Amino acid sequence: MTFAEAINTIINASSRNAIKRPAWGGYVYRGAITAETGAFTLTFKTRSGTEYVYSFSGSAWTAPSTPLSIDAELMESFLADDWITGTSTDFEASRSGQGVW
Repeated sequence: MTFAEAINTIINASSRNAIKRPAWGGYVYRGAITAETGAFTLTFKTRSGTEYVYSFSGSAWTAPSTPLSIDAELMESFLADDWITGTSTDFEASRSGQGVW
């Protein structure tokens, strides 16, 4: 699935709140969605554990003061179609060396 499809899946899912590519050491996860406004966060967590939190108010996005750098790997990832969904718990276990992803 594409990046956009994967993001839409976790926005609309109740149990799966994260996405990643199999080759990535990090992942992206969605925070809780506020019922009244539809607000939520998307956090990009890198292989090293650094987090970049982007907030959606229900109508507009806010980037962190130090946004994620768009390098060749990230640009390639945005264009790839091998995104998978899962839980942030499972993907964090993998990122920290405890899981199977």
